[in-house]
Amino acid sequence: MKYSFLIVILSLFFFQSQAQEKEEAKIKSCFAAYKKAILDDEGQKAVEFLSNKTIQYYAKSIDYCLHSDSTTVSELSLMDKFMVLALRHRTSAENLRNFTGKEALIYAIQEGMVGKNSVALNEIGKIKIKENTAEAQLVVRGNPTPVNFTFFKENSVWKLDLTSIFPITEKAFQQLIENSDQSENEYLLNLLLLSTQEAPSKDIWKAVGE
Repeated sequence: MKYSFLIVILSLFFFQSQAQEKEEAKIKSCFAAYKKAILDDEGQKAVEFLSNKTIQYYAKSIDYCLHSDSTTVSELSLMDKFMVLALRHRTSAENLRNFTGKEALIYAIQEGMVGKNSVALNEIGKIKIKENTAEAQLVVRGNPTPVNFTFFKENSVWKLDLTSIFPITEKAFQQLIENSDQSENEYLLNLLLLSTQEAPSKDIWKAVGE
């Protein structure tokens, strides 16, 4: 009886381990496919591997673009503010009025707002899965980092959540601003100038909704 019980326990552990490895392989495949789509400038394809939460973030950003005045935009978090200013600077008012969150995300990828450097040297390492959520360690140039990507299992398919790294990105962003001799708004506007070779208009502080 003791041996039979041990065999059952070992069998359960074996099948659980196999299931874990299978899910990890799917998560790595999701990231690899997303990375390839970004490097190939295929926004329509890349968005297929991103979470609903990521798409909802872009939908919220479009809403800010349409309805938020300069006071409201100035009070947004650093990442939210930069996203709104970047969309207003790089996108026509007509497009902003018609974009869904998904369309805005596709546009951002195709226009280089989600840059190739965000994935070119990156892989994912150790993965921890709990039900329909997974944390995957970011590996840069082969070196593990303390940063984790979150993946969500949506309709039985793993999707990458880009918003999961926004907090650490915002901290790094804030540090760069603090080390500069510019205010937050000056830094963001200069960054837009450098990225597009076009000076932002004062209109990017205005709501574009009709």
